[in-house]
Amino acid sequence: MEGTTDPSVLEDRLYYKIGSFVYDNAKVVLVATLLLGVGLAGLITLEPKYIEGFGEGDLESVHGWDA
Repeated sequence: MEGTTDPSVLEDRLYYKIGSFVYDNAKVVLVATLLLGVGLAGLITLEPKYIEGFGEGDLESVHGWDA
């Protein structure tokens, strides 16, 4: 067949190894991805405490975190 690549040529490449790992450990990768997604989504709830201090007084105050 013209235009096909023998998989043995690709076995030493990084993406081939990553693909093999993901294929062999699909459940582990799924759980890790979900945990990472939930962890990063939790960062949305963090609000910088200094955001209310913009435009009000000295921004380089030692009490900037108490704004």
